[in-house]
Amino acid sequence: MPEKILVRCKIKSETLRKELEEIISSVEGFYVQRADSSSEPCDLLILEVEEDNQEEELRLINNLKSLGIVSEVFLTSKNPSTETLLQALRTGVREFFPQPFNREEIRSALWRFQERWIERKIQGESGKATPKKGKLINLLGGKGGVGTTTVAVNLAVGLSGLGGGSQSIALVDLSLPFGDVALFLGIKHLFDWAEAIRNITRLDAAYLMNILFRHPSGVYVLPSPTRLPEESEATFESLEALFALMRTMFDFIIIDSGQSLGRIARETSRLSDMSIVVTILSLPCLINVKRILSAFRDLGFPSEKDVQLVANRVQKNSLVSIKEAEESIKKKFMASIPNNYSLVSSAINQGKPLLALDSGAEISRRFKELSALLSGNREEEEEGKTGLVSSKLPKWLTKVSGGVPIFSRTST
Repeated sequence: MPEKILVRCKIKSETLRKELEEIISSVEGFYVQRADSSSEPCDLLILEVEEDNQEEELRLINNLKSLGIVSEVFLTSKNPSTETLLQALRTGVREFFPQPFNREEIRSALWRFQERWIERKIQGESGKATPKKGKLINLLGGKGGVGTTTVAVNLAVGLSGLGGGSQSIALVDLSLPFGDVALFLGIKHLFDWAEAIRNITRLDAAYLMNILFRHPSGVYVLPSPTRLPEESEATFESLEALFALMRTMFDFIIIDSGQSLGRIARETSRLSDMSIVVTILSLPCLINVKRILSAFRDLGFPSEKDVQLVANRVQKNSLVSIKEAEESIKKKFMASIPNNYSLVSSAINQGKPLLALDSGAEISRRFKELSALLSGNREEEEEGKTGLVSSKLPKWLTKVSGGVPIFSRTST
């Protein structure tokens, strides 16, 4: 059977949407995606631009195309302004349909798209966007105040900066009751993950892109609710649906689960490709880390190879050394982050990631190294440096890194 061109219609009026879908179905070779497959990439998106939200819709088009979720976008509107049409042309919109619809105009536009699609196929460039299979990385704190959000935020920004920004990165703040990711990045947001969960039945890539906040670093942020959230809002099924969709849109999804090991954090750990426990080299925190690892074994997830440790705020003359901590926990650290209280405090107060404030600082370099390890995009380390990477790495991480340790051990 010949491959069909997949079309998705985002039209507010059900009557107009059904009319448009009927016209599309009348053209041979086109297939209208069902609502339950709306999280999948499509070849063509036909989007209705509302008069009071035109700027936001045009920004959405840019995001969807840059993430490879759609190949081309057509627009329709009742009363488009001249400025909107010009902006649409600049974003690469190829066709515009006024309302009410003209059947033959739409059919002609579809035939033109079909010619471009076939030409791409002949040239060996599939007209259909390739679905991503993003990695979900969950960060938890050994105790409160160990810097889990600092690690999550700067890891996400570090990943976003690799390869000239070719990777798409999302950052989700699941720290309860009130997460600090938005504060650390200096963003003011209208929506949060609770909004996505409450509308899980209508959640698709276009809807989610409207909720996400795009930070200047390129990271797409899904903040924590500013009100006291109800844990009951986030069921396992709703989290699974949300993360399944995000995997198709992003290369990496970084989750800040805070220091809680409550139901949401446990379910996130179950769904994640890797859980990173952040700790400092203090006896109470290390005891807690041992308890967390024991809890994971009792739960049966995540597996030992999918759990990694990061030592944060490491000082050269720490009373507990890296080696002593590893012997106590009976597990190697994936990486160590040096202590730099003044720079981290300044970054938080200014609402900027460390890499934006001082990319040359040692702490910033360590986040770059950690990001490079996780992405498999690292450069060779200088000769003589030794690593802090556990020998028991997940298969996907071993594959991209070759299982080679890369992190310098901080002197202790």
